[in-house]
Amino acid sequence: MPVPLASLISEAVASARVLPGDHPLTWPEDVSGQVLADPERIGQVLRNVLSNAAKYSAPGTPIEIRVTRAGTTVRIEVIDQGFGIHPDDLVRVFEKFGRGRDTAGRRIPGVGLGLYLSRQIILAHGGTLTVTSTPGEGSVFGFTLEAAR
Repeated sequence: MPVPLASLISEAVASARVLPGDHPLTWPEDVSGQVLADPERIGQVLRNVLSNAAKYSAPGTPIEIRVTRAGTTVRIEVIDQGFGIHPDDLVRVFEKFGRGRDTAGRRIPGVGLGLYLSRQIILAHGGTLTVTSTPGEGSVFGFTLEAAR
């Protein structure tokens, strides 16, 4: 169903405001257009990725939501300046019960299902959930959705 991008982003921002760590959040406030999506499931993905950005970042470090359009798709990214993901963990974080570690190699609390489920939701929408990360500098989680006509 067509869903306004502005409502997806505003709901994600509202949920991110209550995350621990007092992370300054930036986002595009002038988002227009619509995407073909289940708003509940895409909201779940955004909440999960934002929660991970906060969990794997030092308190007070910024988190950014970015929206870009390319042809018939829209890409939504969550960018943090957190611990980053060790290259050996990049594939594992999307596996069922897969977990990343913090910079000291310790596991952060959680079950390890959030990114697995998020990837499944995005795949069901015909998109992909990706990550790029540099240890000590942060991560970018992004996914694509089809723009509504």
